[in-house]
Amino acid sequence: MSKTNTFRNKMILSLGVSSVALGFMLATQYRLTQHANGQLSIGSTSSDVAELQKTLTNIQKKNQDLEGQVNQLDKNLVAQEASLGASSQDLLNLEKARIEAGTTAVIGDGVSFTVEDDPSLLQGGTLNLPQYVHEADVRMIIAELNLAGAEAIMVNGQRVTYASRIQCIGPTIIIDDHKSTVPFLFEAIGDKATLVKSLSIPNGVLDFLRTSRHLKISIVKEESKIKMPAYTGTFNNIQSQVNKSSAD
Repeated sequence: MSKTNTFRNKMILSLGVSSVALGFMLATQYRLTQHANGQLSIGSTSSDVAELQKTLTNIQKKNQDLEGQVNQLDKNLVAQEASLGASSQDLLNLEKARIEAGTTAVIGDGVSFTVEDDPSLLQGGTLNLPQYVHEADVRMIIAELNLAGAEAIMVNGQRVTYASRIQCIGPTIIIDDHKSTVPFLFEAIGDKATLVKSLSIPNGVLDFLRTSRHLKISIVKEESKIKMPAYTGTFNNIQSQVNKSSAD
């Protein structure tokens, strides 16, 4: 068997183990979320909350251990790249996959622009809900950037990936447990000309948000050497939910 085939096989095995570990974390957190939602109600006692808190702590510790194993697998994979003589194309494909997954910090040329609420948002002392930035708007913009060929995306300094959790609470948008408010700075790494052209299409996403949603969107600017950190989102989102439920 050639060195390239050996590399590919070991890479697939390592990534497979990583996927299983991450899948376990996701499944566990999902089941526990459902359990928490079912158990924590208005009539829940302090002992109920304490017991669930204990369970959550144990699960989160297991998740941290699994995340450590995944990180170690990634380090082993890097070592295999060097020792097994992988082809340049193999390494290029792997690095591209890492960037798309957000697991590595990146730097490159791209574009940036800001999105804000409708300047006339407050009218007569009442909040006109359709005219402030919603999570759906953020998702639309991220999808448009991906379609335009963005290799990496960041919102208000927070790296965004396919696994990112985005939700809206009033005027605040939470991205992977990080709270963000207007103005929302979108930065994307990719071919600058292509990104600018795609984002400037008449009746495109940004045009729609300007004309139909009346959001304030800046001109898309070309940028050089945009620095983006690795994805820092975790699967440990339940603790805040439990605290909120117990407070209610």
